[in-house]
This record gives sequence, structure tokens and C-alpha cells, in this order.
Amino acid sequence: MQADSTLPAAQRRHYKNAFHALYRITADEGVLALWKGAGPTVVRAMSLNMGMLASYDQSVELFRDKLGAGEYQTVIGKIIV
Repeated sequence: MQADSTLPAAQRRHYKNAFHALYRITADEGVLALWKGAGPTVVRAMSLNMGMLASYDQSVELFRDKLGAGEYQTVIGKIIV
């Protein structure tokens, strides 16, 4: 819906709202068209979460074990860094 205005005028879909978009997609392309692009999105989310979890764990270990910070200082340190 957001990218509709970037298309040439002949290709625009002119969705009125999200429900109209869902209706038109299922009517024109079928129900499975709602899941186009779901695979790459899932892979992206998994890799992003894995990277965030690993860096979070490393930062907790750094602040707690190597710098001797307590729980409060660890939370504040993670926000600043």
C-alpha cells in the first residue's frame, strides 16, 4: 500500500485501506499471494535476532565479569554502549 504511489499511474492499485487490499489481493491473485516474500522476511528476522542476542550476551559478560559491574550498572552500561 505504501509503495503504490511510486508505481506508474497505469499500474497503481488504488487500495482504499488494508481490508480492501487484502480483499483485492485474494480475489486477483489467490490466497497464497498473501505470503509472497514471507520466506526472506523470516530469514532476515532470524539472522537479526541471532546477532542481537549474541551481542547482548557478550555485553552482559563484559560489564558483569570483566568490569565488575552489578545488575544496575550492567543495564545502564548496555543502554549507553
